[in-house]
Amino acid sequence: MITEPPVMAASNFGIWSRMFIMLKAAPDVRLRPVLERRLERLGGGSQFWPMLNGRCLALLKRLPERLPAPSDDQRQQIAALRDCITELAAPTTGVAPRAGDARQDALTAELLARVYAEPDVIEHRMVWADALISAGDPRGEFVQLQLARDVADPPSKRERQLLDQHGLTWLGPLAAVIERKTVRYEHGFVCRAEVLFDSETERAAISDPAWATVRELDCDDVELLTHPNLRALRRAGGFGFAQLRQLCDHDGAPSGLRSLGPIFVDQLPPFEIDHLRAARAPWLANVSEVWLHLDDHGLSRHPNAYTWLFETPLGQRLTCFRLSGFPLNRDHESHADATVWLQAMRSWPQLERVRLDVFSVSLEFVREGARTKLRVRSEDGRKPSDYRIADVCALLGEIGAQFDAIEFVSHAPDPLARETLTNLAKAAGFGEYDHVHAPDLDPGVGYANWRMRRGLVVRQQRSARRLVRSRKQANAPVPRRVQTRAIYQPVESTPWFGFRDGIDGARLREGKWIEYSIDGRELWVLGDCVTGLSAGDLQPRWRLAEQRGAYVTSVALDRARARLWIGSGNGLTVLWDLESRHTLARARFHRSVVSAVATVPGRDLLISGDHDGKLHAWAYTPSDDGQAAVMIPRASASLEHGATAIDVDPGGDTLALRGRSGQISLRAVDELGRCRVIGDVGHGSAVLRWAPEGDHLVAAGADGGLVIWDADGTELTRVGLHAGMIRSLCWTPDGRALVTAGDCVRVSDRETGAELLRIDPGPARISGLAVSPDGQVLAVSAFGRVSCWSLADGRALGGFSGA
Repeated sequence: MITEPPVMAASNFGIWSRMFIMLKAAPDVRLRPVLERRLERLGGGSQFWPMLNGRCLALLKRLPERLPAPSDDQRQQIAALRDCITELAAPTTGVAPRAGDARQDALTAELLARVYAEPDVIEHRMVWADALISAGDPRGEFVQLQLARDVADPPSKRERQLLDQHGLTWLGPLAAVIERKTVRYEHGFVCRAEVLFDSETERAAISDPAWATVRELDCDDVELLTHPNLRALRRAGGFGFAQLRQLCDHDGAPSGLRSLGPIFVDQLPPFEIDHLRAARAPWLANVSEVWLHLDDHGLSRHPNAYTWLFETPLGQRLTCFRLSGFPLNRDHESHADATVWLQAMRSWPQLERVRLDVFSVSLEFVREGARTKLRVRSEDGRKPSDYRIADVCALLGEIGAQFDAIEFVSHAPDPLARETLTNLAKAAGFGEYDHVHAPDLDPGVGYANWRMRRGLVVRQQRSARRLVRSRKQANAPVPRRVQTRAIYQPVESTPWFGFRDGIDGARLREGKWIEYSIDGRELWVLGDCVTGLSAGDLQPRWRLAEQRGAYVTSVALDRARARLWIGSGNGLTVLWDLESRHTLARARFHRSVVSAVATVPGRDLLISGDHDGKLHAWAYTPSDDGQAAVMIPRASASLEHGATAIDVDPGGDTLALRGRSGQISLRAVDELGRCRVIGDVGHGSAVLRWAPEGDHLVAAGADGGLVIWDADGTELTRVGLHAGMIRSLCWTPDGRALVTAGDCVRVSDRETGAELLRIDPGPARISGLAVSPDGQVLAVSAFGRVSCWSLADGRALGGFSGA
């Protein structure tokens, strides 16, 4: 754990604490070189590494320089222990040692080597199983049970019991890199698995001979896929076009691979198209089937988008083509146009089968000489929902008349009901049909299978990050990777947020946060990124865009220090310096959407809350050069409901929090765990603001009114201002007027509540308000638009619409 830390999230810090407590209780001098090597490397930029290095340094100071010499009593104890060990290891009186044990072990090892050398020969497995049973090894019984049944039959209860008890041991070194939920056994050995490498140490398992029996493998590691130990491999998938290019470039005798897929498609045509057209792909000479999987509904589902594949040397050998990722809804723009695909199949004469995975069903066009068959695979059991049946019937009705026969294959545990099959056959124009129930075969269609493939992509992303980190820790060179989408090969050095001049197509989205800059020259809007507009003509100047999936969900401004405190949708929090335009610090202690953030006036302290009900306070210390800051968790608290709004009073002492249920509570900034509920305003708006002087707290109710409390939490009054929900609120700089946005924008006198001005920005839902530092201009953000208005007479001064 110290050499290559496997867990670094904040939720795992308790594990590290317990481990170091045990190490301090029983100091072992053998840890000294391990700790010294750890301290020689700085690690990454997260908060984990200062914690680990600090604890390693503290433990190193407690360790002795060398082992102390044992005392006479300790020497006697050691001698007595050795005598006991010798006595226990001696054979029992009257029982001769088994001289044949070594010979038996050598025999089983030789038989196992034959299985690995010729994995397709079942007789080798039968002989090996007999030898294991003679030696009392339970795996022999497991192999015999699997050999005795058909591969398509479900495993027996005894098989499952043996696998639960010994499965991890049987995997051996492969257990560290195989996702156990994906493992499938056939004739006593692993035949299908998903593989991920999290560190350089784990990659040593690539040379293990146990890979010889694997027939189907989902992995994006080309070195493993092309290793000669995988002599039985028939299907390889779970990678992108970058890995396909490397497989096409691999030299050597043709492999036994017959099928490639799923291959994840993120770009059409792919970046590697020119290279794939020129690659002869000798190692893939026996591949006859390619399966492409689309996650992005924006990618084309038209056959013309895939013609390039059949122009490559690999594509010219194909007899089967499969494409998955079609929505079932006929009204969706990416729905399956079966008629077009059937016409395309006729223009690709080498293809014998074309398969389209459409949500829970799969349409397979099969050419059998002069006859054509429509095969419909389904994961629905018994009777599916009516709306699904209607969409499937519409699909079959478009193309059924162009086939000679129809066949239904049911992959659910329970077969489709006869009534359902009859209705589907009639929709396709057939009075007779064939039906096959194959519950154990994995068709790769349906929402559950889509989630499995999506989960594989996420696991590969996480594994790639760990592998890069492991190589950095080991000071090993990180090999250059072929260009592919970031979700497969994330680059650890890529910043989470990037500053860009101009706006080139950024969308303002709801614009739920809007603020003027400290000098009033710019207007900052939160849309799909933080956008900077010039305050005068509302022209775009810059944007702060996410670059690694950390889309912005909440923002707070520290005016005194010109810094933005940013919360993201994946739990990341970032401190951004507006003057130097770079990230000062980042941390990721939240596990869900960071829904609310706040700065503490006059202090280097930040507050963040998430949807899961976690509230964190962060202390940060800027470096001497001002280019970085160290963020340290200062305090945490658990909330009954997730936070939707947080605001700290101008004095920096009291924190007001609004939960998702509408409950309003006060907490001392230095004691987040102590909560005092002061009211409940109901669901809906997330508006919560302290008055500029800190003497009042205002929250929007669900009925278009405001609830006002004194600074000590005493409710003062409730005021009705709007006919609809209040979605935003701000004060004028002098604190004399309150601006609220509901069905319109209303400026009210703070003392009397009288309406000073009413502005109607239009039908779009208003989501953000900001008043310029001079108190003359009001900025209003709505969906996709920002407009400015004069607070003196309500005139429109200008507007900007996001592209």
